[in-house]
This record gives sequence, structure tokens and C-alpha cells, in this order.
Amino acid sequence: MNIKPINYYINPADRNFGRAEYSLGVLFEGIGLPSVSVNDISEAEIIYSTECPNTTGTKVLWIKCCQNNDWNTTAPPVFWENGIPWLGQKNVQGEICGDILYSTYGLLTGVFETEESKDQWGVPIARGGLYESLGLLHYPWVAKYCEILYSSICASFQVELQRVPLWPDNKRYAIVMSHDVDAPFSFIDTDFRKKWLSKLILEKRYNEFSRGVLGYAGTITKK
Repeated sequence: MNIKPINYYINPADRNFGRAEYSLGVLFEGIGLPSVSVNDISEAEIIYSTECPNTTGTKVLWIKCCQNNDWNTTAPPVFWENGIPWLGQKNVQGEICGDILYSTYGLLTGVFETEESKDQWGVPIARGGLYESLGLLHYPWVAKYCEILYSSICASFQVELQRVPLWPDNKRYAIVMSHDVDAPFSFIDTDFRKKWLSKLILEKRYNEFSRGVLGYAGTITKK
């Protein structure tokens, strides 16, 4: 399937250039559109910037950058517009009412997790936490941002763009299996370490046992 890539421009001098490009890449992948970064803003079909570019007479979608500060700021403000949550400041210009790249980045990287209560393994507890109270848990909002961006692109270009199918073989859905391991040995409790030390002794893994004892002592000290 031969689909023309969308040219986009993000100012390389922007302090959040890499984060913005990552977010836009995720959105394009979710939409099913290839994309290419261009160095010349005049070649761009999508422009992400703080100020509206001078694009008179051309079909260009401007995405306003509303978040100039550090994108890794914990617990940014959240506002809702037409049933959609947005992170950061509200946009009063352009096609989209919020900063769609910053909102995507914040939800994907877990900007609220630092402030969340965590279990013994360091995993944020969803029930009663910020994500639940803010209404961010029960809907795939980044997927919604993909829909919003695609609709805005089509409206700006005045044509419905062909996309790569989301699922293979024209299926309507698929099951995606993944895993996530976040340095579990940083959060191992004493019960687990006792079982681990017993296993090392039975298997005569004495070098590892010595290191395990140090880890056990460190866990007790932390408590």
C-alpha cells in the first residue's frame, strides 16, 4: 500500500523538540499515516509551534504548542472540553482546543505517577489515585487524540486521507500482548528475599547467596 507521507515541522531549537516529535510519531502510527520531518517550514503540511505561521494560500494544519515549560512536570493541570481531557493550558487558537502533543506525551509517560501512592513494588495504585479522580482511567485517550488529529488533518486538507489499516487482514480488532518490568529488584520485600536466599542455598549458588544477603540487609535497613 503506497501512502504519501505527511510532512511536518517542529522547531529543532524548541526545548521539547524530542518529546514533541515522539508524541507526533505515536499519533501518526495510531492513525496509520506515514510522516516525514522537514527542515524547511515552507515544505510542511503540519506545523507545531507557539505562534501561528504565515501560511496564506496553503493547506497547512497548525498545531499550537501551549506548553513551553518542562514536559516532565509532575501533575500538570487537566481541563475538559467537549468530553475530552487535555493536559496543560487551554488553546484559544487553532483547530484543536488543547496541546495534543503535550497531552499525548503526558499520558504515555505517566506524568501523574510520581505523585501517586504506590504498592510495595513501586507500582502506582490506581484505585483512589489521581488518574481515577481525574477521569483518565477508563478510556484510551491517546487513541481519541489520534481520531481528533486525523479529523483535523482531513478537514485542513479537505480530503479523507487513505490510512494503513490498524489491524492486519482487515480485522476489526486484535489482542495485543505486552509486558512491563520496572526495575523490580529495587522494590523486593523481605518475604521474597527470604525465599530467594533459601532457593540459592538449595541450589548451592553461594556467590549469589552472598550478594542476596547484602540485599536482604539493605531491605531491612530501609524498613
